[in-house]
Amino acid sequence: MNLPFSQLTRPSYGQSTHKYSTMSEKKKFGETKVGQFLKKAGSVLPEIAAVGLEIATGDISGAAEKVQDILTAKAKQSSEAQRLLNEWERFKLTYQKELIELENADRDSARKREVEITKALNKRDWMQTLVGIMGLVFLSTVIWVGLFGAIEDREVFYHVLGLSEGIGLSIFVYYYGSSKS
Repeated sequence: MNLPFSQLTRPSYGQSTHKYSTMSEKKKFGETKVGQFLKKAGSVLPEIAAVGLEIATGDISGAAEKVQDILTAKAKQSSEAQRLLNEWERFKLTYQKELIELENADRDSARKREVEITKALNKRDWMQTLVGIMGLVFLSTVIWVGLFGAIEDREVFYHVLGLSEGIGLSIFVYYYGSSKS
């Protein structure tokens, strides 16, 4: 099979390739799991209803922490609050699991795309090798400068080292896989 590069297709915009919703299927906040939980919890603990305003401003992680804090504080006083806290923790675990599944699906589809490009072109993908070598050389250079070079500003060096590690890890995880099993 020797398809030209232009015939390799991806799903068109809005077409879903996974089991999770896309932006075109966006629900109103009150219809989401978080919205429904806040509505239910707000009827028991009015302090939680105010957290919805933080979500509206975009501070989702701050709002989630506040919900956790309110429920933890009230759980010692009320069995209903304890039940809500347990439900909230289950909800958070489910959400984290879905994020991990989305990351894995994204990584898998990227790798499959690379394999299909290699099959379609019927030759070795030199870009993978080139990017891997360049990333390794860049990271090695930064480490060498850190060990043997004269560094003017240690703080800037540490930031550059962190950035290069992040870039290097992203490249290697994309092309060569993750150490997670």
